[in-house]
Amino acid sequence: MASTKFILFIFAPQKATLLYFRFMKYSLIKSQKGEFIAYYVIIFVVTTFILILNSCTLDSEKLLSLGSKKTEIVNRDSTFSYLTDLYNNAPDSAIMVALELENQFLQERDNANLVRLYSFLSEIYQYRKNDDYKAMEYIIAAMDVVAANPELEFDKTYLYINVGNIMFRYGLFDEAIYVYRQIPNITDALHKPNVMALIYSNIALSFQSQGLCDSARLYFDYSARSIAETKLNRPMLTLQHYNYQSSLALSCENIDSIPFYFNKAMATIDFVDYIIKILPTEFSKRYQNDIHIDYHTNLVRAIDKMAEYYKIRKNPEKAIELYTQTIEEISDISECIWCPELYYNLVDAYFMASEPDKALEYLDSTELIINGDGINHNMMINICALKAEIFNEIGDLSQVAYYNEQMLIYRNSLETSGNSNELMLKKIELAVKPVQLAMKNIEISRSKNIQTIEMQKSLIQFLLIAFVFIAITLVVYYRLYSNLKKTRFQLAARTIEKIKPNIESESKNKLKDEVEQDLLAKFKLEVIDKKAFLETNISLISIAERLDTNRTYISKIINSVYGMNFNDYINKLRITEACNIICNNTNPNFTIDHLYCEVGFVGKSTFYTAFKKYTGVTPAVFFKMNNQAVV
Repeated sequence: MASTKFILFIFAPQKATLLYFRFMKYSLIKSQKGEFIAYYVIIFVVTTFILILNSCTLDSEKLLSLGSKKTEIVNRDSTFSYLTDLYNNAPDSAIMVALELENQFLQERDNANLVRLYSFLSEIYQYRKNDDYKAMEYIIAAMDVVAANPELEFDKTYLYINVGNIMFRYGLFDEAIYVYRQIPNITDALHKPNVMALIYSNIALSFQSQGLCDSARLYFDYSARSIAETKLNRPMLTLQHYNYQSSLALSCENIDSIPFYFNKAMATIDFVDYIIKILPTEFSKRYQNDIHIDYHTNLVRAIDKMAEYYKIRKNPEKAIELYTQTIEEISDISECIWCPELYYNLVDAYFMASEPDKALEYLDSTELIINGDGINHNMMINICALKAEIFNEIGDLSQVAYYNEQMLIYRNSLETSGNSNELMLKKIELAVKPVQLAMKNIEISRSKNIQTIEMQKSLIQFLLIAFVFIAITLVVYYRLYSNLKKTRFQLAARTIEKIKPNIESESKNKLKDEVEQDLLAKFKLEVIDKKAFLETNISLISIAERLDTNRTYISKIINSVYGMNFNDYINKLRITEACNIICNNTNPNFTIDHLYCEVGFVGKSTFYTAFKKYTGVTPAVFFKMNNQAVV
């Protein structure tokens, strides 16, 4: 007992120790059930405390290291928060600041933040400047730093997501899916529902781009589940999800569901607007700034998909109305990379509505935007083809011939640039191989480390639990053994008392008729006092004949008085007799092998079933319990 107190003094705080001794006091009660409850509660309390103590242990050197770097991490985070603000509002300024930081990080050899910066530059060139080449260059630069410094410790989640996004943009869908699927295995993404929602959506988009609609739906469902677990960013993720579903409906020819997702998206927009209104001014401005790009991007996408739905349904007037609304919305976004596509869609709607002049006007605007940012050959081919079609409708054949010729020129230029694109694609494919190898090595190393740590923790926990378990078991066993004989005797007595029929109290208030009371008295005399229930062939009919009545009448009386049918009541009397025989025997060689015959049962199996039903234990357990109680 003293050693147990000493163990708890070391491993448990004061409150836990107090609880322990209270439970030990409780374990001294006479009830066997109470002993075992106290026993297991003690084990649970001590074991839980040890597990918590073990899981909360931190390496002291690591703790000091974290403390020394705390200020630096906060400063770096504030720098990247500033870059994020510029990303939303002034992408060119963000690039200039990032390039200055690049020189600083290179001089300081701050490789972790250098990788983070390259990942940011890749993202800004990809989504704000629409320059996939530069985006790819920076993501490869980031991976080169990681490969040269394998000891770097930082969250690589978004780095690998950007790697997958670059592959996706260049049509390397299988490679992108591989990278996306590996991310949860080598980072902490599984613990971040918003990140998992993004990963699942990207995998779904990769399948969608290959025409694999069922696989895309499956991963969009996974994404929806992750979104449901997010908190702060849930509205914007939900809005994005509805737009993805509309896009999937278009790709997989399920356009009737587009209005449903559009209405869901607009309801989410209304909800976001409501949040902005009810927030205090300071928080509202900050929130609007944080979601500015996502808000307008997803709003434009939602309206654009609905307009496309109306085009498919041959309702160009409604499509024009919605496309015009999208162009108004993008005026709030700097560096509009969607403008050419939106203008082109509006032109197509005007052409469908038989308004060629308006169509040509917007086509000229679209052409100016495209040529201002560098020629987009695919878009120019589409513009020339549409202009040729419009002039053909007007009847200006010379313009038709001119734009057909221009279309051929752009197509030839596209083939020429296609060769350079193929070279770039080969470069990306070569870059993918070391990325995949690095990710595989990280996954293997991470798995080994996790396995080693888990094995060590499990071993320590097992030894501690086993030690405490043995100590407590010895103490409780001693307490149980000291009261065992008395407890077992009391249990045997209570068991007999429990099943013993209290005939007098049962019959007092239940039978009002004197004839029925006389019949019950005869039944007691014949069946209980003369122990007719020990006869193996006793039945309701035979008892009715002895009492000179009918079996229905006697059955009704038994049900009224004892609350059970005739057979159950007879079995209860037999089990009571069996318990009395076991408790009152003085023969040391007595066994229960043939006891069932003595109390009127035909088979041993029926006897055992009835015995356990009325006593809660088997005859063997009851017999053993009684023998130990009287020793």
